[in-house]
Amino acid sequence: MELFRFKNLSEFNDLEHFVSTRKGGFSKPPFEFNNMSLECNDIHTIINRKELSEILNLPLENFVYQYQTHTKNVIIINQSHKGRGTTDINDALQDNDAMITSEKQICIVAMAADCVPVLLFDSENKIVAAIHSGWKGTIQEITKTTVQKMIDEFNSKPENIFAGIGPSIGKCCYEIGNEVAEKIKSKLEYSDKVLFFNNKTQKFHFDLWLANKLQLEKIGINTKNIEIAEICTKCNNNLYYSARNNDLGRFSAGIFLK
Repeated sequence: MELFRFKNLSEFNDLEHFVSTRKGGFSKPPFEFNNMSLECNDIHTIINRKELSEILNLPLENFVYQYQTHTKNVIIINQSHKGRGTTDINDALQDNDAMITSEKQICIVAMAADCVPVLLFDSENKIVAAIHSGWKGTIQEITKTTVQKMIDEFNSKPENIFAGIGPSIGKCCYEIGNEVAEKIKSKLEYSDKVLFFNNKTQKFHFDLWLANKLQLEKIGINTKNIEIAEICTKCNNNLYYSARNNDLGRFSAGIFLK
């Protein structure tokens, strides 16, 4: 199984993280090959998740999955949440798109297939977060909201937080309609930086990577602490699932304290 890791987060010995790819796994077409989602009726998903847990040397019952609904809802994870959603989608944390924990050996996971997975680490207080941010979550500033919750609940200081903005659809491929463009303009004060009109396609394009980066910078995270994978899931469909390419599978991004 091939995993992507951020350079900045990999520098910490007390931290483990990953972004899964399509390489490896046991799923059959149309889910080939390393589908991590239970939402699409793939009987091999749990086997794929178990293999991932073995690679990470962390029992599957120590993972926590959420049922993502494009909200800005954030939940703090404790020992009572261990195992939620690992083998049953109905047992996942409902109506939630970001998780934070200070507990060791609990892997919090965000799923994606064009939406942006964002991983955060407070290197001083030892707090981690996993965020799912599609266009709806991005214009609700879920990434900024998650950092604010880390500040409020754990006394995190932005200057101690490191961030990884994972593979997702890039501005090169993320065409949106006029209605979505208008919502972005009305919600984001920096819309002129993340929204542009492509004269060739006659469509607006949205830069999810930059939008989430600006949220992190706006709340005080140092630019040098932010790493963007810069991998477009639609362009790199051989490595990552892409909903725009009609993929049914999903990849996952997770983080935990050792």
